[in-house]
This record gives sequence, structure tokens and C-alpha cells, in this order.
Amino acid sequence: MNRKEQVFIATNQLTYHNVTNLLFSDVSLSLSSSDKVGLIGFNGAGKSTLLQLLAKVLEPTSGQVTHAKSSRFYMVEQRFPDHLLGCTPEEALLDVLSEDERINEGWRAQIVLDNLGISDMHYALPCSQLSGGQQTRILLGRAQLCEPNVLLLDEPSNHLDLPTLLWLEAFLSSWRGTFVIVSHDTRILDNTTNSTWIIAGGDIHQFRLPCTQALLEHAHKEQACQQQYQEQANEIDRIEASAKQLASWGKEQHSKSSARKAQSMFKRIDKLKLEQNTLPEPYPWNLSFPGQTLSAKKILSCGPRAIKPPNSEKTLYSIDDLVIRPGEKIALIGANGIGKSTFLQQIWQSYSGREASFYIHDATLIAYYDQQQNGIEAESDILTALLNYCNKSRVNPTSDQLKHALLKAGFPWERLSNKVNTLSGGERARVLFAGISLIQSHLLLLDEPTNHLDIAGKEALEHQLAAFKGTVLMVSHDRQLIESVCDRFFVINDGKLQVFLEAQKAYKAAQMAHDTPSLCEMS
Repeated sequence: MNRKEQVFIATNQLTYHNVTNLLFSDVSLSLSSSDKVGLIGFNGAGKSTLLQLLAKVLEPTSGQVTHAKSSRFYMVEQRFPDHLLGCTPEEALLDVLSEDERINEGWRAQIVLDNLGISDMHYALPCSQLSGGQQTRILLGRAQLCEPNVLLLDEPSNHLDLPTLLWLEAFLSSWRGTFVIVSHDTRILDNTTNSTWIIAGGDIHQFRLPCTQALLEHAHKEQACQQQYQEQANEIDRIEASAKQLASWGKEQHSKSSARKAQSMFKRIDKLKLEQNTLPEPYPWNLSFPGQTLSAKKILSCGPRAIKPPNSEKTLYSIDDLVIRPGEKIALIGANGIGKSTFLQQIWQSYSGREASFYIHDATLIAYYDQQQNGIEAESDILTALLNYCNKSRVNPTSDQLKHALLKAGFPWERLSNKVNTLSGGERARVLFAGISLIQSHLLLLDEPTNHLDIAGKEALEHQLAAFKGTVLMVSHDRQLIESVCDRFFVINDGKLQVFLEAQKAYKAAQMAHDTPSLCEMS
């Protein structure tokens, strides 16, 4: 560590049990002035819990969290606080200051709002009427007013559109202090962090590397651990076989010496088992998208038309003649609220027979992942909801096929009769993915499919979509996923649907269509 660096937060033998299990044990960490840390792990591994422990919001089961006297930290929440929803943007910013500070330094709120790109037309609105991206900017603005030297950020990239994600990346890149960020966006982590903490197997593995390099290093360590575990298991099996043979001889020949040697070997086996490596925890579910290529010149098309919200005459944007061919993989890019989901919904409604906006080839099977997860009925049990989801795509799987798909999606047998409304967002996503695996579609409509996935789940989705034999039309703000899967890019810009063949040009067009703010000097 550089002599000028200072440790702001440290933990000593930190252990935490939640209601059901041990999240991590005997963990020692330090956060110094040069650290910009990405915190990653499976969903439910304890990432948000660790942030709350570092902030002393939660008490550890055992161990200590120590803050330096010079430490000034601020935690950016995962969700916009309810008590701020009725405030105007300026009121929400000033709320973070004491009453005296509001009087003396209230003028700074206006500067921060300008730098955050919150336009004049939004000043009088309650925060409840702002987009998720605008709310995230206000949370970061509150941090700026506090002038912390340590930022703790809990999934600030969730549900942001691409222009705001690019803004967030610039914000973090220019931040002069220390931060720990929980995120599943590998591109943001790679571009803004210099260290990675991975929660896995009851431990926190620390790497002085950005996300992608850290994950590779961690995978190498896990492979070595698995190999060592197998070597240890082989040695235990060898000694156990010899001990059993020796014990048998001792019994047959009434040899006390052989019996003692066998007993000694069994004790050695018990010791070896205690010392044996713990196997890395496997990913809790398997993703599979077996698709089909339609033998046709086009799978979907439309003539010039206007895209309008449901039950409205307001035009969001217009489309010229559009043709989508079998096997194409297309990303639909644009700011939140601009009409991307509406486009997918109208294609699905044409397929469902509720309107005839688009030409869809008669032989086409479509699977639709909707962002709000309304494709699975909340009041039904999981098995029934999955069957009805498949039926809407004109597929009728057997009961055994439904159960097998859910088991592969990580649902234990005893939960298959549970109601959908008892599931988390991540679990509902797994039901939808299980349905997609059963449909074997020609066309996949995916609306923000990564919103409830961790990094391992996103990587699995990326591999499946890259190998998918059918056509993909996907709304996503995940640049890694977009670039690894898609070969065409639709951008909603200047009231029109524009088509690009290069991702970087598409991103640039999306940013130009968005009011991108400048960044003020960060402390």
C-alpha cells in the first residue's frame, strides 16, 4: 500500500448469519483511499448485506467493523427512499443536509441539479413522477452534497437506460474518492474499478483486478480447488480400501496388530476429511434456449407506421419499411419511456391475434419475455402458470416436461405447487426462461431479460443467445450482451426508428437523442 494511502473502513473476523444460513465467516477486509471496488456474487450471496455491515446499518453476528476518524461515507440505496417520493428534486437533495446547512449551502443544490442533467421542466415535479434513471441521479446528487470520501453503491445501474448508464460510468470514473459498488454490469465494473470482492462459499475473495480479470482468476482458483478436492478424495478412498482390507484380515486372523493399524488408518481418514477442500458452490440453475431457424425469406415485416402507446393517439416514433429475416439478432436501443417495450408488445399482440400491425410468417413460434413479467399469472401455481405461458405461444408441453424444466431452473420439487405471487423477481425470471426453453421458438422477443440476473446468469444468457438458432429482437442496456449477441441495432432517435450495423454508432446515436449532462468536479 502506498504510504500516503489511508484505510477508511476495515473488518476483523467478520461473520454474518441471516435467518436461514451463513453468508460469510471470519472475513477481514480493508478499504483504503485508492480503492475502487466492485462487489459481486450470486443473487442472495449477501452483497447488500455486506454494504450494510460496512455502513454499520447492520450488526455482525461476530467480528468488528472499524471506521477511521477521517472516514466520511455515504450509502446510495438500491431503491429510491419512500419518504422522498413526494419531494421535488431540489427538496430531495437538500433533505440530506442539516437544517443549518440547507440555509447556508442550499445554493449548491441548484448547481448539482444542473450537473445531474435534471432539466427545468422537472423542477416542480414530485420525484415519484421521475424516471428510474433520474431518481438514481438524485441519489448520487445527495452523495455529492455530503462530500464523502467513501461511496457505498447498491446496484445503481439497475433499470437504467443506456444513455444514463454511460453517464453513471462517467460519474464513477471521475469520482476522486473511494467506492464499493454492487453491480451486475461487467462493462461498468471493468471501466471504473481497480479491485474486486467476490462473495462465494462463505468467504469474500479479494482481487486487485477489475471484474472480468478477477472472475477469470477466481475461476482458475476454483478449478485448482476442484482438482485438489478430487486428489484428496482419491487418497481417502485408497486409504479407506486398505483400512477395510486390513480390518478384515485382523478379524479373520485374530490379529490385534492388524486391527490397531486399521483403526489408526480410519482415524487418519477422519482427519483427511476434516482437512479436505470445500467444493465451490455450483450455479443454482441451468439455462437452455433450444430454438429453430425458420425456412423463409422474412419472419416479420411492416410498412410505414407510427408507434403509439396503448389507448393513445400520441406518436412516439415512426417506422419506415421494416423487414426482419430469420437468424438475425437485433438490439432495440433508446432512453427509458421512449417506446421500446411498446414495439415488442405490438409484435406480440399481432402474434396473439389481438391486432394486425405486423406481418408475421404463419409458421412462426414466438416466445416473449416481458419486462414486467406479466406473462406468468401471479395468482396461479408455478406449474399452471408455466403451462399457460407456453399455451400462449401455441405450445402444449406435458406435465413431465413442465416439471423437468422447472427443476432445471433451480426450483426444488416441493416448491412446484407454490403460487407465482410468492416468488421473487429473480425466481419469476427463471419461470419465464423455463417457458422459453420449452417453446423452441423461431423468434425471441426479450424485454430487459437481464434485470433480475446476476453476472453468472447474464453470462449464461449471453452464451445461449449467441448459440440460439432462431431470430432475436431484444431490448437491453447491457453493452456486453448487446455486442456479443447482436448483429443489427435499432435506435429510437429524433422520432424515428434508425438502423445501424455497428454497436458504437448505435450508442452514439442513443446518446445524442438523450439530454446528457456534464459532470461537475467530484470530490
